[in-house]
Amino acid sequence: MNFFKEEESDIRTIFARIKNRDFSGDSGIIIKNSIYEFSTSLVTKFGSLIFIIIFARLLMPELFGLYSLAFSTIMLFYFFSNLGINQTLVYFRSKNLEKNQRKSDLYTRYLARTKFILVILVSALLILSAKFISENYYQKPIFLALIAGTFYIFFASIISFLASIFYSENRFREPLFKEIFFQLSRLIIVPLFVIIFMRNFYQHSIQLFIIILSLSITVFLTFLFMVWLSPEKTRYFNFLKLKINKKEKRKILKFSLGVSVITLAGTIFGYIDILIMGKFLSGEFIGYYTAAFSLVTALSVLMAFPTVLFPMFSRIKGKKIERILKKSSYFTFLASLILSLFIISFSSLIIKIIFGSNYSSASSILMVLSFLVISLPLTDIYSSFLITREKYQKIIFLLFISIILNILLAYSLVTWLIQYNELYAVLGAASATVISRFFYLTGLYLFIWKKKFKS
Repeated sequence: MNFFKEEESDIRTIFARIKNRDFSGDSGIIIKNSIYEFSTSLVTKFGSLIFIIIFARLLMPELFGLYSLAFSTIMLFYFFSNLGINQTLVYFRSKNLEKNQRKSDLYTRYLARTKFILVILVSALLILSAKFISENYYQKPIFLALIAGTFYIFFASIISFLASIFYSENRFREPLFKEIFFQLSRLIIVPLFVIIFMRNFYQHSIQLFIIILSLSITVFLTFLFMVWLSPEKTRYFNFLKLKINKKEKRKILKFSLGVSVITLAGTIFGYIDILIMGKFLSGEFIGYYTAAFSLVTALSVLMAFPTVLFPMFSRIKGKKIERILKKSSYFTFLASLILSLFIISFSSLIIKIIFGSNYSSASSILMVLSFLVISLPLTDIYSSFLITREKYQKIIFLLFISIILNILLAYSLVTWLIQYNELYAVLGAASATVISRFFYLTGLYLFIWKKKFKS
């Protein structure tokens, strides 16, 4: 009872601050940024849900599954083009912004150059490996879609870097505007491309190419919008004025290497289920899984505030950071638990309303994956905290153990259950994902609270 009374008091305090527009101090900054981040999450949620509804109904399960496989592969390469650079930018820029503006800008320009080079290399790697991935591994017609995805990777990477600059400055309004523009343009452009151009082509390879190309055009327009929104940020891409000494490079490299390994492992962790299913299952059942997984991840975004907390974690220490971490965890857990129970209770109805009767098989998958609504937000908060404390080794160890667990479980369950039917195999992959995610979350939780903030 004392806990709930304390939470009620905190909620009243938050609403009083919002009503009086009192955003002073660290608490005020978190509240203000949380409003923007929550608004961004709402835009992302509703935009993604509407897009998924329209897109899944337009394509039907088989083509939707092939699109999901192609886009997941593209996103895997996209995350390779990041490798922790965005988080490194937020950490170093926010840490030095008030103390030394020149050093902060120097870090930003150096990381911008690193990002640009990495994006070019990753895009080239995708082009070179696209044929092998599509024809030898998946054995599915996604080659042209992967080629079109290189444009998506390039502009999406630049956009994420620009957004990280705003986050490092505790400016969450511009990323909100960016997200609104992206969601609206995607909802208009992609369905129009599907309706106008795809009806003239019946080959899945051409259809998938058109879909990914339309997404790339959407991302390009969003990039232009970001430049128009804040053109002064483009000065960080002027590499001719770059002068950074070896000491500063080593400092950045030390931080970014740890974050890079975590990002790489986390990326594999996030897409390993799709990669395994893409090898063994048909596009139809990948479509069922993607529909359920997309819905769960879209809803879980509402429960997480790691982007808001990350700059604060970089600056605050001691009892104050312990309280912030506890409160954010409690609020997130309670809200996530309620949402998860709601999804379990009404999974069949949710799938029928959102995706239609053609996706009815996804309801059982949604029930299994609904537990991710609890684990994903808490994992983001705990990992963000540990990254700012430069506790890489424990995170990396937990990630790799969780990845191995996920791979072994997913591969074993998929190959075993597929002999009965493909839906059982998908449920096996979903169960493997949930188990490994909670294993990772438990490890993070024990490590943080066992240490009692002594280090």
